[in-house]
Amino acid sequence: RTGSASTPLTLEIDRELRDEGIALLVPIAAAAAVLGVSRRTAARLVATGDLPTIRASATGSSRVMIRRSALAAYLAAREHRATPART
Repeated sequence: RTGSASTPLTLEIDRELRDEGIALLVPIAAAAAVLGVSRRTAARLVATGDLPTIRASATGSSRVMIRRSALAAYLAAREHRATPART
């Protein structure tokens, strides 16, 4: 599971996402596109708690949204797991 701690890598990825025009809050479908996974996989990440969500209400109707910072934290953790340990 990804934490909310802002590591240097997380902050760097968040800046990259911002520079690519990714909004502060994105729906699950957009998060899936950013992560390079299917909508079903993104929904599974949400259901397991690996990708935290918030409920955003603009006009009375509520939508499940994902913070850009949560995407950055998930991507940083994924990159960290993929990087082999130094020996």
